[in-house]
Amino acid sequence: MTIAFDFAHYYILASIILENLELFSNRVSEESIYRSIINRSYYASYNHTVQWLKRHHDIELRVFNPDTNRYENIEKKTVHKIAYSQLRKVSSKHNNKHFIKTAASKLEDLYDKRIIADYKDIEIISIEDAKDSIDGAKYIFKTLQ
Repeated sequence: MTIAFDFAHYYILASIILENLELFSNRVSEESIYRSIINRSYYASYNHTVQWLKRHHDIELRVFNPDTNRYENIEKKTVHKIAYSQLRKVSSKHNNKHFIKTAASKLEDLYDKRIIADYKDIEIISIEDAKDSIDGAKYIFKTLQ
């Protein structure tokens, strides 16, 4: 499988932004920075998981349906939910199944935080939320190698 873009760069970017808040906080609100960090951390983790599932288990979250001439999800839920669902399913095939199940839970938590960060303007996002998202992404990247 050829990888044209390394989604780990999203995680690296989120980490760099968090480490250098002062470079951005005079231009935009700190909360907008935290929301961006959560978004990048989630998408880095999600895409890494999708690539890992394909590489290690030949699982595609969307398959082509010639009857409809469209790609369709392999389960009746969003591809985001399918990713952590499939991760939980395949965990039993690995010696480190507990760690993979934990990675699935962390991906689900990141997904929930990303939904809040991207769509729930009334919710307050803190630096702790941003740090947690970086930590979750780091765990996922270390576990799914």
